[in-house]
Amino acid sequence: MRPVVILVFALISFKSVPQKQFERLDSLAFYYVKNNDYVKAENTALETIQLSNGKNSSIYLINAHTILGIINKNRGYFHSSVENYLSAMKHAENISDSARVSACLNNIGVVYKLQNKYKDAIKYFEKSLQLEEKLSNELQKSIRFYNLADAYLELDSLNLSLSYFTNSLIVEQKNNNLEGALYASIGIGNVYLKRKDLVNLDYLIDDLRMDIGAATIELKIAFQQLVAQFFLGKGDLPSADRQIDSALLLTNKYELNYLDLPLLRVKLNVQERLKNWESVADIYRQYLSLSERLNSDQINQRVDELNYNYQLQKKQVEIDKLQQEKMLEEMRREKSENLRLLERRLIIYILVVIAFISSFIVLTLKKFSRFSK
Repeated sequence: MRPVVILVFALISFKSVPQKQFERLDSLAFYYVKNNDYVKAENTALETIQLSNGKNSSIYLINAHTILGIINKNRGYFHSSVENYLSAMKHAENISDSARVSACLNNIGVVYKLQNKYKDAIKYFEKSLQLEEKLSNELQKSIRFYNLADAYLELDSLNLSLSYFTNSLIVEQKNNNLEGALYASIGIGNVYLKRKDLVNLDYLIDDLRMDIGAATIELKIAFQQLVAQFFLGKGDLPSADRQIDSALLLTNKYELNYLDLPLLRVKLNVQERLKNWESVADIYRQYLSLSERLNSDQINQRVDELNYNYQLQKKQVEIDKLQQEKMLEEMRREKSENLRLLERRLIIYILVVIAFISSFIVLTLKKFSRFSK
């Protein structure tokens, strides 16, 4: 449950909040995200939005909604993630920030890709790429090339996939970005694999071996899976099995079990071709167990997302109620002041009338007294 005090911030106008306060919240939110402290990051981002009342588009509002988009994406709250990215994009458009509009479009595409909605993802990646073509950040353009290539690969549009992976690789190599070049190269390897082009894949794997030692764990796992599938395609089943086992050891060591399903599928294929039926049964049980757990996690994430949205709506109702109460209080105060002002005017009017009547009576009495004499 978020602290109730956060609700009060929504009653403060954007103009009355010093910019330094927004800068502090912005820095804190990014710090918390970087350190995977999603609760604090979320509260800080929400505080920024509530402080500004969601108005007066600024970089701080864009960043706050972007952070909420990232957090919800990582939690599996995909609908909420897209909603926040769309809000960030609206604010970016309001201040004509094309780079951040492009980033939002790309982020939405990533969320759709995670849901296997590849055609929807491609639409957003293409819109983002169109903007990046007008900007000067080549590495950002490379990311769009890679994302488009990966989506087309899933749709078996291999020529388009290879073209975009190659474009990404050219940019990454030009900018001496080893990690990006490795991702693009492994993507090209997966295209070769789908084409059953083992000759070019062999050359590519030899080139990758020289640089993969300095790569991230995720890249090493992706490379080992690629090599295992290469050996499987050649019919070298023991080598394929060893590569997959090495990859599974890494996912277990670094708790990256969400990467296990494609690895287990390859291992299952290897063991079936080895006719090791006892191992096949064991791997199949592991695969089903992990699939059920991941599906259960997705269901729980959806339930959690619905609850999360309910809590946000509930808090928004509380904020609206506080705002209405403040408005009513101001109306009552204004009405009371108007009544007091009316009373003062009435008293003054009565006093003036009394004074007038008194003066009239005095003058009348003086005249009467003069005539009596």
